[in-house]
Amino acid sequence: NQRLQKIELIDEKQEINKDNLYLQLFKGIAEGKYTTDEDAASDLYQSSSKDKRYQMLKSRLKDRLVNTLFFINHRKIHDSKYQQAVYQCNKNYFCAKLLLTHGARTSAISMAKTTLIQAQKFDLNEIVLLCARMLRHHYSLIGNKTEWERSNHIVIESQKKVRAESRAEYLYETIVSTYARTKAFKPEHAENARECFNQCKELSKEFKSFHLTVLYYRTGMLYYQIIQNYRLLLNLCNNAQEFLRKHPDFY
Repeated sequence: NQRLQKIELIDEKQEINKDNLYLQLFKGIAEGKYTTDEDAASDLYQSSSKDKRYQMLKSRLKDRLVNTLFFINHRKIHDSKYQQAVYQCNKNYFCAKLLLTHGARTSAISMAKTTLIQAQKFDLNEIVLLCARMLRHHYSLIGNKTEWERSNHIVIESQKKVRAESRAEYLYETIVSTYARTKAFKPEHAENARECFNQCKELSKEFKSFHLTVLYYRTGMLYYQIIQNYRLLLNLCNNAQEFLRKHPDFY
């Protein structure tokens, strides 16, 4: 009952004509005809990019493109299983949250359950945490102590993994932010990178997470580049490739 009367999307199958300026602007950008706002405004309105008509058209085109994101067929563009899972889990959690907001609790909880299972399979711990929290709250409301405790256990474990992954991301980015500015060897950079690498190593041992393990390898690769130890770098790269081969669904 609350649905939009018309969903505004970008449909490339429509015929381009003078009345369909959205599609003209989209095609012009996609095909490289328009490289600046001035090019587009001049062609569509014979005016400058400051023209309010052009600004409105551009803003509404962005809205249509955002709407279109929800209808992308990831299987058609040959995304990996992992990429499809990332897209589907984020989309499903968002839908479950909306359903819950509008009072459709039964449908929301059903979607949260299936999304949780898929997120666990692909180690998407942030989505696992969000779904588990939703389920925990639901089971508390209906007085299901067994399922509440089970959901609470998942919340606690996923919180630990998310916290560890967040810490590893910070350590990796600490090296990246320093190394991105200069490739010159500096002893202080090496010491900092070694400390970050060692911390990532300990985190990856304590928490078995695909994302965490990948961050460990990435951090180590940067560290060995900084200290210019290419033999250990090559060895770590080989180990990383072997790890990825053992987890083909995460490719």
